[in-house]
Amino acid sequence: MAEARSVAERLLENKRLHGEGRLLLCTLAAASGDDAGARRELEQAVAADPDDVAPLEALCRLFFERGQPAEAERALQELVRRCPDDAAAWHNLGTIYLRVRRPAEAIGAYRESLRHRPDAADTHLHLGYALKEVGRLDEAVVAWEAAVRLEPRNHQARDQLRQVRGTGQG
Repeated sequence: MAEARSVAERLLENKRLHGEGRLLLCTLAAASGDDAGARRELEQAVAADPDDVAPLEALCRLFFERGQPAEAERALQELVRRCPDDAAAWHNLGTIYLRVRRPAEAIGAYRESLRHRPDAADTHLHLGYALKEVGRLDEAVVAWEAAVRLEPRNHQARDQLRQVRGTGQG
């Protein structure tokens, strides 16, 4: 750990590698359970080089996995603004919208993700959840069927289809 910290400090001294140093310090902080320290390093890296998306992606990941939904939403919105073809960022933004009970916005984000990565079974699965939330069950079934077609062992999508078909809906 001390050796990695030393490497990070040397990277920080080099203007071209400064961002890499911050990312390494973030990784070290996160590995030791210091989420606040990881956040601080990433925010400094984003501020130091706004054109480098790697620190913003890492900040989005930290907020998505360990932060508050509002923080993750803001960071992901900035990431999709800067990288509009980032399917994973759109998917994660949709998941945040679903977590905070905004399924209509989740639908839009998942559909945008699928525009860039149409073969993502997990995105079809989550799109189905969002569609179900707003009462669009027929469309949810289509999304879950797509998830199963892409990933035949997708038990979550299969369970959703079984539940819908068991109730006589869809």
